[in-house]
Amino acid sequence: EEGGEEGGAGVAVVGEEEAASGEDLWRRRADACERVVRMSGLTYFIVRPALLDDLPGGVRRLVFSQEAASAARARGSVSRADVAEVIVRSLLDPRACNVAATLSESEYLPAAGGEREQDISKMLEALSPEQETV
Repeated sequence: EEGGEEGGAGVAVVGEEEAASGEDLWRRRADACERVVRMSGLTYFIVRPALLDDLPGGVRRLVFSQEAASAARARGSVSRADVAEVIVRSLLDPRACNVAATLSESEYLPAAGGEREQDISKMLEALSPEQETV
């Protein structure tokens, strides 16, 4: 009987793993893809946008976070236009090399006067390149 109980527990555990939510499965796949990119030897800038929305860009202040992807991805939102702006501005910026970060928007309005460009540049400067891990 004990063997049956252990077997039953084992089946239950496997069942629980198989019943992982779609979001959990997506996160595991995204994490695996990030590992492949990091180990490729290529220079990269991984942007993990928060929940995407269709609001106009440049309305809310952007926030980068370098905490674990699974913790950071669940919070906030960001406009598609702002994600595109960050990616374009990072293309030739050496501070965006070998960096992974979650991008979201805070509820605070940015300062007026076109400071958004400066903000993105300063935000990239504050990010830490990842150390190679084997």
